[in-house]
Amino acid sequence: MPLTMEYILKQGPKRTVLLEAPDPAEPRVGRVIKRFHAGGLLGGLMDRQRARREFQALKNVRKLGIAAPKPIEVRKGKALWDLVTEAIPGARDLSQVFANAQLADQPALSLRLATDLAKLLQQLLIGGVHHGDLHPGNVVLDENQQPWLVDMRNVRTGVPTRERDFLDLLLHLCQGCRETTPARWRAVLLARLRRSCKGTSCASWFQDLNPSAIESRARGLRRSKGRKRIPRWQRESSAATRRRSGWVALKRKPGNWRRHSAVSMERAVIHWNALGHLAEHQVPAEQPVLLWVGTRGVRMVSRLPKGTRRMSHGSDASPRAWGHILGTIADRGMYAKTDNMDHWWLTPEGQILAGDVELQDLVLQGPATPWCFDDKTVGSDWSERQHEDFLLAWCEAHGGGSTEQRALRESMLGQF
Repeated sequence: MPLTMEYILKQGPKRTVLLEAPDPAEPRVGRVIKRFHAGGLLGGLMDRQRARREFQALKNVRKLGIAAPKPIEVRKGKALWDLVTEAIPGARDLSQVFANAQLADQPALSLRLATDLAKLLQQLLIGGVHHGDLHPGNVVLDENQQPWLVDMRNVRTGVPTRERDFLDLLLHLCQGCRETTPARWRAVLLARLRRSCKGTSCASWFQDLNPSAIESRARGLRRSKGRKRIPRWQRESSAATRRRSGWVALKRKPGNWRRHSAVSMERAVIHWNALGHLAEHQVPAEQPVLLWVGTRGVRMVSRLPKGTRRMSHGSDASPRAWGHILGTIADRGMYAKTDNMDHWWLTPEGQILAGDVELQDLVLQGPATPWCFDDKTVGSDWSERQHEDFLLAWCEAHGGGSTEQRALRESMLGQF
């Protein structure tokens, strides 16, 4: 019997995605198993319905000529329902591609990716395929860098696409990639999509399209989703897993591991969740590694780049460094207080990393402003030139593009 190895690709409270890889000596194609485990009295019935619905959606999407995994079967194991599909050779989801590729420095890759993704989106719109939550994790690139649509959980087919569906598609895609892609690339993607839809029933929807409004709504949606995703750092998920008596963050990189002093469970969880929240938004920060519960208390382990030190005063870092970190947080629609320097770190290169800070919504403070922090701690002794350096870095950290950055600079100049 051929040997196979199973690898967890994604994990959540109601479903787990596994890659069943055949022995290298076997000519067979690998398989992806989506295992449903909703739980509860009606969990099994609901899981069967979900598996069959996604199986049928895959068949419908493939009939339209859209690249999607080939469905093999829906089966029931000992107690759980599985949806089995063929694996996509060399698959990497777009979130991985965006995290590892510097699109601004690779124009050829950037242009090809925008063109191919625009073609996929055009197929969805013309084919009447409505995806209720399209984000980079639901699109993968194969070994030839061609995009495929995966995860049919929120897919409806055979329904005429409305302008509302079109805007919803752009909104969800933008919220999923605006923190990991340059604004210029997103503008190119929209231009390519406009060109692909020329002469179709979708062409008129571009006439009154407001990209700035989409960016603004996407920022708010991303902020809401980021807050809802914090609990996944304390359960089996794609962010963390259980190891004996502690939770371990899966995405760990080399660096200095810092073991925090034993504290109460409540305080440790607050620290762990704060770092998880920062990680959800790709904010430069201390990285969570382990939350451990033992007989002598609770300990938290985090990771920092080598040579990083805790800040003692706001003047330890340059105005540009403060502008970059606070502007990055503001770009996510939030702000963080700087009245406690124990919550901030400084790398040997002069970059500021956030630590155990609480992210709060900017909407609670009115219009976005770089002065959502205590002036007595940061910026009280800056010169006019240093204030300008801070402002420029704060504006440049916003990912809405040059138009947004220019508007921010103009609105802030009067404060100096």
